[in-house]
Amino acid sequence: MIWINQVSNLASATIIVDETQPNDIKRALESVLANASLDAPILRSSKTGERVSLVNAFVYVVNTAGSLFQDVTAASPGKPVQLNVEYDKDDDHFVIDTDARPVRVRYIVFIGLLQIKTTTIPLIEVTGYRNVQTNTSISEVASFAPMDLLGSKTSLQLHRIAETGEIFLGANIAEDNLNES
Repeated sequence: MIWINQVSNLASATIIVDETQPNDIKRALESVLANASLDAPILRSSKTGERVSLVNAFVYVVNTAGSLFQDVTAASPGKPVQLNVEYDKDDDHFVIDTDARPVRVRYIVFIGLLQIKTTTIPLIEVTGYRNVQTNTSISEVASFAPMDLLGSKTSLQLHRIAETGEIFLGANIAEDNLNES
């Protein structure tokens, strides 16, 4: 099985706020931004209160744009992108909390690289389940070698139900991952 993964790598982000901010607010914002990495949850949603990082915001923008990966192939080194995102809704935007007060984000300029990465996952077993009395097939199962999926070793299985032709995807998380928590 070939596992295809769309990868959104954020290289940099420029946050733009109102230029009319007083100097003490600008200094407080600069202090927060100077110590923050791209994956630090510095953006707070005005709508939900959820905190997200610039990386999370970039991935969200890429995923909701729809067609950014359309011309990216696994054979290419990737597609450089610059996404200029305006947060102009009064009821749904980001703020950055500072020692002085929250500062509204007006725009973020994201610069990143979109890539398609493929991984070949070896087939390790094919099994079938049959009705013993009638010898008719109930289902067939293809099991694949464990792979890293969201930080856990996970084995995938494809189950095909003979009667309907439906195919189900099963996932088993390796027991050592469960014991680490």
